[in-house]
Amino acid sequence: TFWISGGKAFRPPTNYDLYRTWLGSTGVLTESNPDLKPEVMSSVEVAMVHRFFDNRIDLSFVGYRNLISNMIYTTTVSDELKIQRKENLGKAKTDGIETGLSGRLFSFLTLFTNYTWTDAKVKENPVNPLSEGKRVTGIPEHTVSYGFHFEKGWLALRMGSRYVSKRYNADDNSDTVDGVFGSRDPFLITDLRLTISPIKRVRFIFNADNLFNNEFYDYYKSPGRTMGGEIQVTF
Repeated sequence: TFWISGGKAFRPPTNYDLYRTWLGSTGVLTESNPDLKPEVMSSVEVAMVHRFFDNRIDLSFVGYRNLISNMIYTTTVSDELKIQRKENLGKAKTDGIETGLSGRLFSFLTLFTNYTWTDAKVKENPVNPLSEGKRVTGIPEHTVSYGFHFEKGWLALRMGSRYVSKRYNADDNSDTVDGVFGSRDPFLITDLRLTISPIKRVRFIFNADNLFNNEFYDYYKSPGRTMGGEIQVTF
């Protein structure tokens, strides 16, 4: 299956963007802006999905480009006074590729992996020209996930890992130090979900997030390994 699509969309500013001024825990003042205009995006997408070997293997590919004008963005007004403000950028551009591959090796075992590359750049910002050519805040360049799903009889097990590359909070991408409060570190985490169904209508479920207890900051420090369980009974 192959398709090409395109479109145009707009997003009005939220009440938060228009009217909420707040002081963050890092001492940065973020000002609202009641004069914000809606941002407008034009996009085009090319995609392909194909199945091989009696639908045992799925391969997908998506490529896209988004052109955004009047993008609503938090930009630096004064480094010295630590002031940011919601503003309409001149232009921003996002190019991206998403790929996916999954394979059912046996009736009870499926492997999967996905990769996303995103090149999101500020093209024009008259309020802070230092941000021009820099990455759009909060968007990683690389995202990878992979794992497996096993299900046979009364037992089901799903384990998956996810990697997210470095992201930035500052519009000029000056926040390059990792491992500190407020940073957006690259990270790799693994999650697990185990389901046991000993009898019909009863399921015991165990979850473990960040199974290997990796430490990183996603603005705040990660909570580390978290585990939980539940019992489901259906009638």
